[in-house]
Amino acid sequence: MKKNASRILLSTFIVTLFSWQQGKAQVPSQSTDVMLQAFYWNSFTDSSWKNLKTQTTEISQNFDLIWLPPSGNAVTTSSMGYLPIYYFDQTSSFGTQADLKSLIALFKTNGTRCLADIVINHRNGRYSWTDFPSETYNGVAYSWGSEAICKGDECVAQGYPATGAADTGENYAAARDIDHSNLNIQITINAYLNFLKNEMGYDGWRYDLVKGYSGVYNAMYNDAAGAYMSVGEYWDGSYDGVYNWIKSANYKSTAFDFPLKYAMNRAFSPNNMTYLKPSNGSSMQPAGLINKDQSKKYSVTFVENHDTGASGSTSAFTGDILAANAFILSSPGIPCVYLKHWQTYKEQIKPMIAARKAAGIHSESSVVVNQTSSSIYVATATGKYGNLIVKIGSGSYTAPTGYNLVTSGTNYAIWTNVAVTVAPSLSVTPDSGVFPTGTTVTFTASGGTAPLYIYYTTDGTEPTSSSTKVSTGAKISVSGTTTVKAIAIDAAGKMTDVITKTYKSEQTNIVVKWKNDLNWTGSMYLYAWDDTNTALVGAWPGTVVTPDASGWYSYTFARDYVNVIFNNGSSKPQTVDIKNVTANTCYKINSTMTGTAYNVTSIDCGGETALDNLTNNILEIYPNPTKESVNISGIDNLTKISIYNLSGQKIKDFQLLNNSIDISDVSKGIYILYLVTHDGKSLYRKIIKE
Repeated sequence: MKKNASRILLSTFIVTLFSWQQGKAQVPSQSTDVMLQAFYWNSFTDSSWKNLKTQTTEISQNFDLIWLPPSGNAVTTSSMGYLPIYYFDQTSSFGTQADLKSLIALFKTNGTRCLADIVINHRNGRYSWTDFPSETYNGVAYSWGSEAICKGDECVAQGYPATGAADTGENYAAARDIDHSNLNIQITINAYLNFLKNEMGYDGWRYDLVKGYSGVYNAMYNDAAGAYMSVGEYWDGSYDGVYNWIKSANYKSTAFDFPLKYAMNRAFSPNNMTYLKPSNGSSMQPAGLINKDQSKKYSVTFVENHDTGASGSTSAFTGDILAANAFILSSPGIPCVYLKHWQTYKEQIKPMIAARKAAGIHSESSVVVNQTSSSIYVATATGKYGNLIVKIGSGSYTAPTGYNLVTSGTNYAIWTNVAVTVAPSLSVTPDSGVFPTGTTVTFTASGGTAPLYIYYTTDGTEPTSSSTKVSTGAKISVSGTTTVKAIAIDAAGKMTDVITKTYKSEQTNIVVKWKNDLNWTGSMYLYAWDDTNTALVGAWPGTVVTPDASGWYSYTFARDYVNVIFNNGSSKPQTVDIKNVTANTCYKINSTMTGTAYNVTSIDCGGETALDNLTNNILEIYPNPTKESVNISGIDNLTKISIYNLSGQKIKDFQLLNNSIDISDVSKGIYILYLVTHDGKSLYRKIIKE
């Protein structure tokens, strides 16, 4: 039986809230963290979980925090996630929930914390303006009705009820404004953040559009969740406006330094460096939240983000990108580098980060602006291990004795009085894929202490300093199926993680089959897309598929994975999204539904053996539910053991060891255990992972 969130969790929520409010501020003290915003608007390819996973080593060598795009299921195949629908379903336009969880875990292993983009000012319905889907997490059902919507919302004029309290912030017209004064809402958001932290592995939050509701609720949610860091988007160029939000959140969150952002916009376009320091002369520190000791700890500085950098934005930065990044990376606060800037200028930004790290510049570092005019800005920041001097602008400057130049460009230079070492990094291109006539692989290494060498293998073995050695820029030709593994080692003995790429000469085919189990009338369509949200068989509803003599509909894809929907045409019955299909699979369309979409189950193509028909079988599966392992007895010579989720996606294949399989790394939930016997019969059992 599902438990009701408001009844069951009330006492738990209060106890949790009380226990955390003893000071879990989510504002790191003297933080030396540097953050990467790992997306821009519509960056579905660059920011896909699979693509980011190939870059974890290089990113983690430079960044302590990575801000990921909204990862909840917003239903459409090309959504940035800022009109959220599902909270506890993290399969999105950027990839599957399993891929996201794996990405976060890998970043954590490499020492980088992931921040979730939290959109809780507003929410969309699944099929109408207000039909928020009911979700279940850890056996508790979370459901919202009209009481969740602030009264006066736009939905009222469309005939939908909104019976919540008045909005505590600015109205947002694109979705329903959420009433955060409602206890059921508070309990749901608390559970959502705990799900992201404890189930998915996130270490902190970026709160979207915090102007839309009172900061007191951010303080409440932070108390309950207790993560490493919180940052709010209070989009306002006023110092007082942003700092007042920090105060309203009871100093339990940092905020993006929009006052500094707009000061930099003015300073760099046209070039007038006096805007980098307030003109009132009251402080020798730079502009923005980092101007005052009381607020610099709460500042997350940035040059550009997905909104300000979007096409047509009037807030876009149009000046010298490298000089602006040199400024934020040499100043207090927690600097956040924009993905587009990192992609274009990473080799110039890396030594800036290295200089900051070497000097130990932190969020509360003291700064003295030594010089400022229209053509030059010079400041000295004091860190935990030494001092850093930055010069911005076209003017000339000579650093004092004892300072060494770390990096410089047309309109910037950085000196420190401590030794600076840039960690080595390595890239291997192109990415893994299919190349019928072979391809050329290029190795590129940078950073570290010269000389820097690359070592690689092509036989699948792990590379060492005894493997084939080449210098950066080296190229090799590969053909057939080849696995290339490479590392880079600098003169100080620092080594990168192993990079592995596999190149194939033959494309793997995937065959997807299904039957018209529910006897839908008319033609059956197949819609398919890849992880960049590119339609593979035509625009919705896709392509018509004709059944064979036995009633099977079949389609072959010349690729390694695919996402599909079976449907009956536009505005007619359809299945749920079937994502990340990586092997030949047959599906049964079930009569049960998620919203208005029909669920599917993966089945044996030769004929389904339903769970209910196994009651007389001698097969025993125990314990069930289980936390770690499942014992399988009563049947010999199993040729295949797999686990599928209830959407028909294969989670993992297993080998039977001592009549047992280990599922300790499988997420909590309900799954279908799929077994194939030596004589070709397939069996299914439902298992529960606690």
